[in-house]
Amino acid sequence: MYDSNDLDNPINDFTTDAYGNYKSSVPLENLPNFIVVKFTGGIDISTGKEIKLDLSNIVAKPSSENKTVNVTIFSTIKEKIVQNRATNEIITTDTITTAEQKMSSSFGINPGDDNKDFINENDVNTAKKTQQLLITFETLNNSIGDEYVNQNNIVDSLVNYIDEDTNT
Repeated sequence: MYDSNDLDNPINDFTTDAYGNYKSSVPLENLPNFIVVKFTGGIDISTGKEIKLDLSNIVAKPSSENKTVNVTIFSTIKEKIVQNRATNEIITTDTITTAEQKMSSSFGINPGDDNKDFINENDVNTAKKTQQLLITFETLNNSIGDEYVNQNNIVDSLVNYIDEDTNT
């Protein structure tokens, strides 16, 4: 977990269980206004395949200790748009809302769907689009065959395109 204005220094490290659940040990009063939850590696429970890209989500400081922050490919795209659009590295709720709208309109999902547990909620639309994106990233990565190009680079390129294409 990171302060959204300092992605180089984690404020909390944790490991998920077999279902991707995790707990932070940082008291709410010690959290910054906006946090980034980031995961690297692991196994996708919906496919059983190794995850070869970093997944993240940016959210406002939770109001309760039991807040669930889901991390998906869509929340990752939103978080990266937020970081691209942060003015003088200042992130606001409006920055997150704008990024969420750009992401949702680009992929035909509802705003907020990036934050939901689409597997447990049986959201077939979001699940299908997630799988399409992950397959596309894997296919591009394998097709390019360059050791310096990975799925994170591909996601970054997609985010830059979405942010430029929908620039408002």
